[in-house]
Amino acid sequence: MSSAQLSLARGPDGGLVLQLTGSWLLRAARPSPEQVEDALDPARVRRLAFDARELGGWDTALVAFLVRVLRTCAERGIDAERGGLPEGVRRLLALAEAVPERTGARGAGAEAPPWLTRLGEATLRGLEGLAGLIRRAHQLYDLRWSGGGMVAPLYSTGMPPSG
Repeated sequence: MSSAQLSLARGPDGGLVLQLTGSWLLRAARPSPEQVEDALDPARVRRLAFDARELGGWDTALVAFLVRVLRTCAERGIDAERGGLPEGVRRLLALAEAVPERTGARGAGAEAPPWLTRLGEATLRGLEGLAGLIRRAHQLYDLRWSGGGMVAPLYSTGMPPSG
């Protein structure tokens, strides 16, 4: 099958039709979502439809491409009709939209997590710090059990423990 290609055309109702052809695979060259995003002017486009009748093999490369195009449509108020996409692609898109994004996945500029999440993360950092402090104290003082009680031996005095 040929390499991944796309074309954009006006549909009979004035909407935009995105035709996907060839194999959309991670290991092969693919068109960029920017090619479609540039054409998605909300002043001229109200609807985007898909035509995948000549689509060859596909993997997550196609799904990632479509997620980005669909996100742009949503941000710009453009209706996206998914009926022209293969059933498997539509199911994966629905799954991708149903699963919440991981915290920190977008990096800088992302929304701050809820206060309870921030509190929990701060608590965990504090506990990790405390555990590190205890490990360090254990190394420094070489704590030992003696007669059921814990004692810290004398250090650097060179004197044997008394008593």
